[in-house]
Amino acid sequence: MKRLKLILLLCAFATALALPGPAQLYDVAGNLLIPATGNDDPPGTMLKKITPATQPNGLTMIGDQLFGIAGTNIYEYDTTTGAVKSTQPLTFTTTGIYNYGLGYDVKRNYWVIGELLKYGILVVDRVSGKEVTFIPSPGDRCTGATYDPTRDWYWVSAWNTNVFKAYDANPPYALKKTITGLGGRSCGAAYSAVNDALYYNSRTTIKGYLVDPNTGTGIRSWSLPYTGSNNGQCSGWWDRWQCPMVRDYTSKVIGWLDAGYPRAKANATVKYGTTLQIDWTAGSSASKFYMAAASWTERVAGITFGNRYCPILTDWLFFFSLANPVIFTNFIGQLDKAGTAKGAVNVPNLPGLKGLKFSIAWAAVDAAAPFGIHALSGPWQVEITD
Repeated sequence: MKRLKLILLLCAFATALALPGPAQLYDVAGNLLIPATGNDDPPGTMLKKITPATQPNGLTMIGDQLFGIAGTNIYEYDTTTGAVKSTQPLTFTTTGIYNYGLGYDVKRNYWVIGELLKYGILVVDRVSGKEVTFIPSPGDRCTGATYDPTRDWYWVSAWNTNVFKAYDANPPYALKKTITGLGGRSCGAAYSAVNDALYYNSRTTIKGYLVDPNTGTGIRSWSLPYTGSNNGQCSGWWDRWQCPMVRDYTSKVIGWLDAGYPRAKANATVKYGTTLQIDWTAGSSASKFYMAAASWTERVAGITFGNRYCPILTDWLFFFSLANPVIFTNFIGQLDKAGTAKGAVNVPNLPGLKGLKFSIAWAAVDAAAPFGIHALSGPWQVEITD
């Protein structure tokens, strides 16, 4: 009922709109993100970077928290400074291990760890830090690990055999699929649940690769913005920007790299009585039509398209945003030849809106694509402030 009243207030005050927001992009803490240029960031563009206080051999994100594994410890890193925020020691019954690659099983609250020397996957309870099981992957020096919630599988990349293998996350942990890596010396592993895509690096070509987990077919690839024969070392995935994080073996930098998927470039805060400026950007969806929506609830499978989904709930605000272009401006349109367009949310001058958070997601549309959806964005959350 509270949300419905707020929507009615928005409708009633649709004409009480104020001025555009700032030309720079900041997160909730006021940290500068990326310039609001309106130009697309081609795949491989470094959107953000940090230098972590400890050097991880595996990366994963849980929501907006960044975690890495080094030795027998899990570290949480500040995503602005790289400082260690917390440390979790792990306890293993398997001996002679070398942990390399980190994923997170959201269904069971387990860490999923690639094992370089013992050839397999270590599964560790996130609460206790104790090993749950070891899944052998014979002959594979595993240098990446990730959880696939769509299929309930654990994927690992193998550096020496250049394969990607998927194992059932349930006993007896049967091998479900094997994919040959592209580029050679596969390293790192990450999974986009929104777009149903696997990501990994090649230390031979020094490129990043997105592949279809059903066939292993390449979706696209790009050169990593790093130098050196051992790049990139490990990787994870951030759902908000639908992009990988990749560690540079030489400089030790962790960079968030554009993957060509739809992304909403906007501030994470907006004052009531002002306008949230949005750049819709998707370099791999140039000239496509697009549709965006807003919701009070994010990181859910709001609408599914086969194995892909729109990551916001189809609530009242979702339908209101589609039907009210005065407030939600250019939420439907066509991307230019660079894969960009402009949008905005005009927030009424109502102090009662302070503290509310809404999320934006959008899709590039193509009648020839499966279910008519070319690609989907992650959810971008915005808080209304004073």
